[in-house]
Amino acid sequence: HTLAGHRGGTAQVAFQPGVGAGRLVSAGCDGKIRVWDAFAGQDLGDLEGGAPWVERVAFSPGGHYLASAAGKH
Repeated sequence: HTLAGHRGGTAQVAFQPGVGAGRLVSAGCDGKIRVWDAFAGQDLGDLEGGAPWVERVAFSPGGHYLASAAGKH
């Protein structure tokens, strides 16, 4: 699938680990964290990254939590 949604570049992507997972998140230069259904390629919405530029995203080992790091680039 081609996943289009960020305005600007994408800094990083992370797959949700664990059985039954299927989410993908992307960190963008637009200050958003976008959430995707990795199998269907469907945009599930976005989260505010807290700064103009989201640099990193990561799921916890069990896939229940999501962390992000942002900057002011």
